[in-house]
Amino acid sequence: MDDMWNIEAWNELQNPFPDDRNGSKILITSRLHHVVSQFTEEGDLLNLRPLSENESWELLKRKVFTEEGYPEALVEVGKEIARNCQGLPLSVVAISGLLKTTNMICDMWKAISESLNSLIVNDPQTRCLDILELSYNHLPDYLKACFLYFGAFQGNKKIPVQKLMWLWMAEGFIQDNDLAKDYLRDLIERSLIIFAKRRSNGGVKACRVHDTVHPLCLLKAKQENFLSLITSDDEPHASFHDILDFEDFDPSNSVLKLVSIVFEDTTWEMSDDEFPELKFLKLDNLNIAEWIASEDHMPKLERLVLQKCEKLNDVPIDFVEISTLQMIEVQRCGDSVEKSVMKIKVEDKHFGTDDLKVLIIH
Repeated sequence: MDDMWNIEAWNELQNPFPDDRNGSKILITSRLHHVVSQFTEEGDLLNLRPLSENESWELLKRKVFTEEGYPEALVEVGKEIARNCQGLPLSVVAISGLLKTTNMICDMWKAISESLNSLIVNDPQTRCLDILELSYNHLPDYLKACFLYFGAFQGNKKIPVQKLMWLWMAEGFIQDNDLAKDYLRDLIERSLIIFAKRRSNGGVKACRVHDTVHPLCLLKAKQENFLSLITSDDEPHASFHDILDFEDFDPSNSVLKLVSIVFEDTTWEMSDDEFPELKFLKLDNLNIAEWIASEDHMPKLERLVLQKCEKLNDVPIDFVEISTLQMIEVQRCGDSVEKSVMKIKVEDKHFGTDDLKVLIIH
């Protein structure tokens, strides 16, 4: 069981794994000592030490260079960079992803080393975030938007690549799947995004963002006014009790996700000028029954995702007038929602455009 953050997961799995004293073992990893100490003896805990300077350098070499070797001119500065990672493997991996983009130019390595030397924090975890931020700052502009979009997902959660590409296209970040694959491959090679599942042909079927990298996504997204979480305590599953109170949402933002939110009123009547720039809207597990909205409320909407909105009666038919709308995705909602979405699809065809894609998943 990898990277546990609380005891609840272990409590749920104890019954299927009784202690029959037959020599079997369960290996658990966590960054939180107080979590693992609740279900194992102190003598059974193995506290991993930081990497030594030599181990950090060896890891950096394996990540950056090929088996053919490396330029001698980069050895001294490379060891300095590895030493500045303070023994934290994630820091070494993150900085290696940045170094691989330099074409092995010594002056660029020295500039990166000087940037690391300027970091005055001694805490390895804080220093790791600073290194990740350095990697982010060196991203091309076209990759920054794609990276920040991972802030809309939960950290460490598997993200289907095909779905991610659809979202990127709906946002206008990319125009086709081939380019999306190149961008994702680049982010993975920079060690900012991680493989989660491969296809049989070796391609990427699912990816995820490390839960240490995820806070950087959220921080930068907020600083650059890229997206906002609409919740009462900045957690993705909080309750938001006033359906008219969207004052925390900046109207210039293009992404809005409402997840597991309880509205006091089951009718959501959108107000004018709330979402003039909104391109992506996701409603997940809401208790609304009636949704009153039109093209005027979200004139730039490109993608609408509805999940587990079982009480919702229908999707407003006026959405057919949103000229930018490219896709509606419905998962585990009622029959009436599916019928209303298909009606929008038919009306779109009657308008002579037939550009709207509808995806219904049971």
